Amino acid sequence: MFSQLKFYLTHSLNDLNVNRRLTVFALLSIAVGVAAIVSLQTLSLMIADTLEENLQLTNRGDVRASIISQDQYEASLIEEEAFTETTSETEDNAAETTSGLYDQLEEDGVLVPVEFAGAEISALAEGGINAIEAWIADSDYAGQVTLNYQIPLSDPLSAFLGNGAGASITVTETGAQASQVSSYVIDPATYPFYDEIMTTDGQTLAEVLQVPTDVVIGQNVADQTDIQVGDVVQINGASESFTVRGIVSLEEGIRSPLDDLFAGIFGFYYLNQDAITLFEDVTITTNTVFFRIAPEVNVADFDRDLQAEFPFFSTTTTEDLRRDNEQIVDLIDQLTSVMGLISLLIGSIGIVNTMQVIVQRRMLEVAVLKTIGMQGEQITLLFLMEALLLGVIGSAIGIILGWGGTFLIKGAAEQIFVTTLSFRIAPEPAINGFVLGVIVATVFGFLPTISAAQIRPGIVIRPQDGLVPRAGWLQRIAVLVLIVLVISLIAQTILGGTFVTALLIVGGTFIAAGFIYAILWGIIWVIGRFFPSFGIVDLKVSLRQMLASKGRGASTLLALVVGVFSLSTITLFAESINNILEASLESAGGNLLINVQSFQQYDEVEALLEGFDGVNSYQASLGYTAELVSWEQSETGEVITPDTFPTYLASQEIAFPPFFDGTDEERLEIQADIIDSTFLNTSIEARSLDTVDVDAPMELGRSLTADDAGSNLIVFGNDPILVELGVQPGDIITYEVVQEGLFASNRETVTFEVAGIAAAEVISFNINSGTYAPAGIFPDTVNPTDITVIADVDDDRVQAFRSELTQIQGTFVIETAIFTRLIESLIGTFTAFPTLVAALGLIVGGVVIANSVALATMERRNEIAVMKSVGLQRERVLGMLLLENGILGFIGGLFGVGIGVLVLLGFAATSDVPFGTIPWGTAFLLMMLCVGVAIIAAITSAWSASGEKPLTVLRYE
Repeated sequence: MFSQLKFYLTHSLNDLNVNRRLTVFALLSIAVGVAAIVSLQTLSLMIADTLEENLQLTNRGDVRASIISQDQYEASLIEEEAFTETTSETEDNAAETTSGLYDQLEEDGVLVPVEFAGAEISALAEGGINAIEAWIADSDYAGQVTLNYQIPLSDPLSAFLGNGAGASITVTETGAQASQVSSYVIDPATYPFYDEIMTTDGQTLAEVLQVPTDVVIGQNVADQTDIQVGDVVQINGASESFTVRGIVSLEEGIRSPLDDLFAGIFGFYYLNQDAITLFEDVTITTNTVFFRIAPEVNVADFDRDLQAEFPFFSTTTTEDLRRDNEQIVDLIDQLTSVMGLISLLIGSIGIVNTMQVIVQRRMLEVAVLKTIGMQGEQITLLFLMEALLLGVIGSAIGIILGWGGTFLIKGAAEQIFVTTLSFRIAPEPAINGFVLGVIVATVFGFLPTISAAQIRPGIVIRPQDGLVPRAGWLQRIAVLVLIVLVISLIAQTILGGTFVTALLIVGGTFIAAGFIYAILWGIIWVIGRFFPSFGIVDLKVSLRQMLASKGRGASTLLALVVGVFSLSTITLFAESINNILEASLESAGGNLLINVQSFQQYDEVEALLEGFDGVNSYQASLGYTAELVSWEQSETGEVITPDTFPTYLASQEIAFPPFFDGTDEERLEIQADIIDSTFLNTSIEARSLDTVDVDAPMELGRSLTADDAGSNLIVFGNDPILVELGVQPGDIITYEVVQEGLFASNRETVTFEVAGIAAAEVISFNINSGTYAPAGIFPDTVNPTDITVIADVDDDRVQAFRSELTQIQGTFVIETAIFTRLIESLIGTFTAFPTLVAALGLIVGGVVIANSVALATMERRNEIAVMKSVGLQRERVLGMLLLENGILGFIGGLFGVGIGVLVLLGFAATSDVPFGTIPWGTAFLLMMLCVGVAIIAAITSAWSASGEKPLTVLRYE
């Protein structure tokens, strides 16, 4: 047995050495797949190391406690009772308990109500901080637990909109401004508890934040405004200027990318807590408290006691964070393993092609071996040993390439996690890659090798008549089943779950791949047989050759299609969203949104817009608060009032919200809340009809036109529940327009006829949206309650205009491009990693093409030699090879990108996305990328073959 094994091993090594060119491309096919596994799994371990590196630093303490809303606290009480039976009485008791608790806490000064996004939430007041400190001092934790916190200058929404205190920084000397920045007001002596936040010149926050007017800014703010250490800046809402004492990198300042999302995108800065006195109407409040606990104290015990004493807290301990990080790492590890396995399976196509050529080129040798007594199964084992060796050597090379590739892809991961990843060489990814590479190479190499066992000894006498025999159908089916079973076992170890589930997934994938292979085979056959050559000899030869090797061409394109489909789908979706954003910004009519708090200040804003140099145009949107008086249905004549509305609503069968699985009473409660805020009580925009988009999509009826000026018509904004409620064009609706204010309180009744209900828009920054009626029909005795102006200001004058506008109290401005920056940043962040993985697949596909071209040129050496011997130059021979593979690349691009475009078209058709936003140009460029990949791969393989001397080839072939 050992002598046979030695013979198989020696013979296989010798054959790999003799057929070095075949061996190189086969090894590359395996190596790139293994490299993908090693690099992606190594990256996963690096991410895990970073997340686990300092949980206390990421959590900013041993325990992080955040205020929960009344609704969340009420839900927790109901959940506690859910173990017995949840009834309406339980819910009522929970609501009463919650309301009483929070009212009492606010009365005691522990909590304070804060406005956020139009709703009232709770924040921890200075009295609450004192209460926590007092509780610690009087408990067993005295001297063993300390706390710190951040003081927000404004709520997150106000910071994002740019109208909150501390939301913008302006350089005094240059006027450069960074807006939507996040403020971190901290005690530099204790914050953070673990590690130190260092400035770029190596100082700590405690060293640079000495006085209230010192500020440390994030690197992203410095990049936006070209701020330098020592510059004087203005922070909106502050009574004094600040001096920049340091700059902090993103890696130092942002420890939790999800919690600090806006800070990572728009910027951040640090202030000393003493700076609070410089901001009018800003008090000491916080939403989150961080606790440092002595090593001898049990963190779980403190966490339990804290929540028992202060039940309005939701806490996160380092152990909680560890479990969350483990889940994240498991998901990343599964993703990287699956994508690496897919890349390896794509590379296995190169193994199949290589082994087919090896068998074909060694037919005479196999016939001789069978003549001297070797059996068919021994021949199969001989070639299987060769496939095994290819797997071993190729996997070893792939491990080295994978470690190198990790350096190339870790940058994308660092962008996603906003942190630096430390490279390390870990044995586990290398072992996984090696084992998978060997198994896949051996299993996929088995299918061509069973054909070798069918070669007849008679070829020794008639070698010129030898054709590689095909294995029987039963044999091929048995091998395919074996391949599916082996890959299913591998998939189960990666994804978990049952073997049956993995088998169904892998089996479905193979069926889909077979279906795509059949389509590609058919496309190649149609093009090779029916595409006109236009009298061009080179094109005719290329088409004939495609037709002769359509099986290999289809399998090669299958590898390319997988990579280009993934890459094109991600790229096209991301660019489509960007195009939608750009179109929405253009339709908005300007680059600045200005909100005016009161009608009295609108005259000042309008005067500034009229007199400021650089304002190209502007338009105002005046919103009136309206309360329903009556609704007369045009079809039935029934009149519905707010008093009769609940009865009417209960009589309707409204399937809204969709997919709701609660009780009918809960559904009616939700519907009543929606209708109350969109129909019974709403805001109506007084719109100048020359700004109306008459072609805007409508759910029912029509939009208004200039001819409707002065008429009491109304168009409701998109609201599916109004359609289901039965609101129709022609209905008569009477509203009471209301002005409630400190200086005036007026009410006037206005009757409208419904003209239509608008359809949904995917994304819109247009202020002229929602419910509107013609300007001029609202009574002069009632002032609008919401005033928004959109202005088109020259880009180089925006900062100066913002500075002028800050002089008008009660106004704030936001650049519409902020929305684009936010969404583009989010898209870029979350598509960077999948795009990189898809690009790896495309690279693997390119290697498979190079392998296929190398095999094809080796098979056609005689043909190339004959062409050169009759006078064809090297350039022309090479041109025919490139033309053939360029056509194949175009077919792969057309198919792969085409599927991506079809997916995008389907999404657009079901989501009302304008087809004009689909990036057709990018789709074409991706197709050309496929052609380029195919041609470059062909050049690497065909260059040397096209330059061989004819006599050398003809003498030895």
